[in-house]
Amino acid sequence: MNCPRCDPPDNAALEAPSTRTKRWALVGGPNTGKSSLINALAGSQLSVGNWAGTTLERLSAHLDLGGTQVELVDLPGTYSLLATSPEEALVVRELLQHPPDLVLNVLDAGNLERSLVLTLELMELGLPMVLVVNLLDEAEAKGLKIDLEALEEALGLPVAGTVASRGQVADVLAKAKAARIPSPKVRYPEPLEKAVDHLGPWIPNRALALLALMGEENLPLSQGALGALRRERENLERMGHDPYLLALEGRYQKAREVYERAVHRQGSPAPLTERLDRLVLHPLLGLPLFLLALFLTFRFTFALSAPWVDFIGRTQEVLAGWSGALPLPPLLRSFLAEGLVAGVGTVLAFTPILFLLYLALAFLELSGFLARMAFVADRAMQWAGLPGKAFIPLVLGFGCNVPAIYATRALSHPLDRLRVALAIPFLACGARLPVFTLFAFVFFPQQAPLVVFGLYLLGLLVGLLTAFLLRRVLRADRGEGAMELPPTASRP
Repeated sequence: MNCPRCDPPDNAALEAPSTRTKRWALVGGPNTGKSSLINALAGSQLSVGNWAGTTLERLSAHLDLGGTQVELVDLPGTYSLLATSPEEALVVRELLQHPPDLVLNVLDAGNLERSLVLTLELMELGLPMVLVVNLLDEAEAKGLKIDLEALEEALGLPVAGTVASRGQVADVLAKAKAARIPSPKVRYPEPLEKAVDHLGPWIPNRALALLALMGEENLPLSQGALGALRRERENLERMGHDPYLLALEGRYQKAREVYERAVHRQGSPAPLTERLDRLVLHPLLGLPLFLLALFLTFRFTFALSAPWVDFIGRTQEVLAGWSGALPLPPLLRSFLAEGLVAGVGTVLAFTPILFLLYLALAFLELSGFLARMAFVADRAMQWAGLPGKAFIPLVLGFGCNVPAIYATRALSHPLDRLRVALAIPFLACGARLPVFTLFAFVFFPQQAPLVVFGLYLLGLLVGLLTAFLLRRVLRADRGEGAMELPPTASRP
């Protein structure tokens, strides 16, 4: 029997050196620092963000290792290979259909137990792997000490510790040379293990068999494999077992064992960020705190911009008077006084308002406050049949509706994306702020911040009502999703 991998290559193949570029895929959860790691290794300028779903495309950079070309592929953050969102489907497609030469599994040192669940799943693919434990500085700030040698011994894989945001990535390339194919470490409950064994003749890859049993539909399976899969799933259901829950049980149990072996908590008080999270994420205080922050944002905007608006107004009146007194033809005087001076003055008067508003929103975004509000607002979002993550595109709509609609791609379900996109135009974007401000100052000069705040809040309520009604019309299921909380200070 001929075997392409066993037959010796011909002379031409021996003489011609291989010029194929090696591909290293960076895989990990959201906010583990994959883009920062690529930037540190290759000197590239990939986009870095602190919201789940920031990387929604397949981004890559190239690295020259002494004549060997390596393509570093930055895959979107994912919690599991069981795809529940477009970015997770992209990761699964890349790993299964275009297997990389090396998988760099990037883990969050501060949330290592949760990160290890994905690691255990990746190990079952049978691809060469290296673990990169990133954000060691944040783990240290939390009072956690990571024993990298113990982690390497527990999983049987090379482990590199990094702080990619500071360029501390020297161990990664050295560990990559020692990469090896892992052996699966998880022993699942007996019913699931038997189902995987029974699927062996049709689906020899253990990871694919588990994904198929858990409900992944986009797998290249033969008709015989599909029939066997259906029989095994029916058999598990008759015994009262859910394959998805059985798989999670096994992985979380193993992740807990590895975590307890490799992580030691040092005696120190809870950091300030955790104490702030207890307050901001409180089920009762969280939403009032968000509304207070939104009101203070507008208060900050109007309070600091009022002197500038008054100054521009007075300057505009003086210049308009001078222009009207010039010995010029009436048409030219009207153009200067009522056209040029009035037009430019009006634009300049609202420039500080927009600047300060965007400055305040940028602070809320980069501090991680808006991401936390997505969790707090989850209950209100669920009333409209949307996941809490839908709150972020809605808040972005306050700045501009166009990027807000584009941001809906981070939502898992197509109907969720459609309903949020149709609700966003009801939100007051930055282009409407000058109109709101003008009317507020003219008709309610003493209560302008409250009036503008009320208009913004009304737009948000109408948007949620629109999503709720569309849910009834489209008969959409309740939105679901998961999102990673960024730290309270943005990562470089």
